[in-house]
Amino acid sequence: KDLNWWDYKSAGVRNAVKNVLHMSSSFETTEEEPRIRNEEWQTVRAFLMEKLGKGTSGSLYISGVPGSGKSFIVQQAIASAQRQLFGGTSKKRTKVVHINCMSLQDPRRIFGILLEKGFGKHCTSNAFEKDHHYALSHLRKAVSAGGARKKAPGEMLVLVLDELDHLFQNQGDVLYDLFSLAEIKASNVVLVGIANSIDLTLRLLPHLHTIGVQPTMLNFRAYVHSDLYSLMYERLHSLDGPVFDPKAVELLCRKIAATSGDMRQCLNAAFAALEIHVAHMKQSEGKGGSDKKVVDLQHMSLALGKCLKLPLINGMRALPQHQQMILCSIALMQEGEILLTLLFEKYNEMCKTNKISALAFNEFENACTSLHDQGLVALNKSKKKANLLSKSLKLKVKMADIRFSLQGIRFFHNILNN
Repeated sequence: KDLNWWDYKSAGVRNAVKNVLHMSSSFETTEEEPRIRNEEWQTVRAFLMEKLGKGTSGSLYISGVPGSGKSFIVQQAIASAQRQLFGGTSKKRTKVVHINCMSLQDPRRIFGILLEKGFGKHCTSNAFEKDHHYALSHLRKAVSAGGARKKAPGEMLVLVLDELDHLFQNQGDVLYDLFSLAEIKASNVVLVGIANSIDLTLRLLPHLHTIGVQPTMLNFRAYVHSDLYSLMYERLHSLDGPVFDPKAVELLCRKIAATSGDMRQCLNAAFAALEIHVAHMKQSEGKGGSDKKVVDLQHMSLALGKCLKLPLINGMRALPQHQQMILCSIALMQEGEILLTLLFEKYNEMCKTNKISALAFNEFENACTSLHDQGLVALNKSKKKANLLSKSLKLKVKMADIRFSLQGIRFFHNILNN
């Protein structure tokens, strides 16, 4: 490695570093199997090897927190299975269609899109656009016909639905219809659904089982510190020289692992630290500073403060008004652990003073539970239902963060400053 390779003045060098810090960045690796997420990769690959090798349909449901490598591992497993089974003929024997469901404003449009991308049927008529049942009916026929035409194992359609959460609306009928495609007689569909919401599993599976659909299940846990460090090292080591102080990378991975385990946050923070470093170097030009310094602990600390706090601030700003008032009530009481009954009294007092209709106690408790689920308060749930009024909670965010997030709203500005 060239110790003097990093030069913040060089646009080419800066772009090379920024490229490896993008989530979509792909860099050369000589390893067939990923070292991180190897167990999950093996599971996905084995599922695909069985279905594609035998020419049978099936479905795989993958869940896990955002930024845990789900999509990447699926892509790697598909490529590996195709190479192993079909070698250079994989494109002729298996078709892979990848759809990010977040891009769909209406979940029901997925049926027409699958007809076009999966089976080459152009869905430009008004019938497909206006009548989604019509599109679904034609999709089912295409799936069945596609399977009936198979001349050899492997002529299959692998359907990868990423961000599956965005298709769950109303009673989840769109998702049920999609997973049912793999159960149609003579179906040639291997469906892989990827979801971020952990609770989607609980909402989706019971009904799938009642209609005879039982997808293979796989959950991705959040990355731990050692995972994040290995992934960051792999990316940064692909550069021609050092850009980050190892201590800064260590701090980055420990902080992200402790908060979310999200690889995307890790990369975003590293990107922000790089920009802070470049800005500092430009400011120090002509002051005798070295232009070969790397991103250090100070730069990383500033970036982490910015990146980790921003989602928290935006989250509090987006809360319903009554949940924001509960946060203000807790902060103004300035106590450690607060009984729900006492907090309810403070909240009611605030509502009365500001001439706002207060929530009933059961609605108030639900609002507190929602704040707990978002990590803003710690709700003591150890009490039995018989002692419901003995429940307590405490604030998990700083008063300064509450002030900062709500300072632009005159209503809360007055409350917090009085």
